[in-house]
Amino acid sequence: MKNMFLIFAILLLTAVICYPQTMNGFKGKTWGTAVSDFKEFSPIKVQTSGNAIYYKTNLKSLGNVKINKCVIGFYKGKFYSVSIKTKGYTNSRALLKLWTAAYGEPYQDNEYIEEYIWLNIGGVATATYEENSVTNDASLVYINDKIINQEILDKQNAAENSKSDL
Repeated sequence: MKNMFLIFAILLLTAVICYPQTMNGFKGKTWGTAVSDFKEFSPIKVQTSGNAIYYKTNLKSLGNVKINKCVIGFYKGKFYSVSIKTKGYTNSRALLKLWTAAYGEPYQDNEYIEEYIWLNIGGVATATYEENSVTNDASLVYINDKIINQEILDKQNAAENSKSDL
C-alpha cells in the first residue's frame, strides 16, 4: 500500500511540474495578472507595440522541454500572451506532446504541415504551434481570448476614429 501511495505521489508531482499548470494562464499566473507579479521570471522589456508590452523571461524549461526563448505579453498592463520557442526535433515534439497532454488533441489543417491549433482552452484561451520543416525549431503562442479581442477592438476603434478625423 505504501508503494502504491508513493507511485501516485510521484505521478501527481510529475504532472504538476511538467504541465503549464492552468487553463486560465501559465505557470500559476492567471490571465490579467500584472507584470509586477512575474518577478520570478526576471522579465526584461524587449518590445512595445501600442498598449502591448512584451518581456523576455528567464524560463529555460517546461517539464522536459528545453526552452530557447519565452516571451510574455501584457496589454494595458494585463498578462495576455506567452510565446515559447524551441530548437530541434526532440524539444519541439516534446513541447507539442506536453501541450497535447495538457489541453487535448489540437486541430491540424494539413497532416503534412506541422501546424496545430487549440481553440477555446478552458473557455478562455487559444494556442498555436508551428514547426519549421527543415530545422524542426518550433514556436508556440498561447493567448487569452478576452484580452486579445479587446486589443483588436481597440485597434479597430482607433482606426475608425482616425478616419473620422480626415
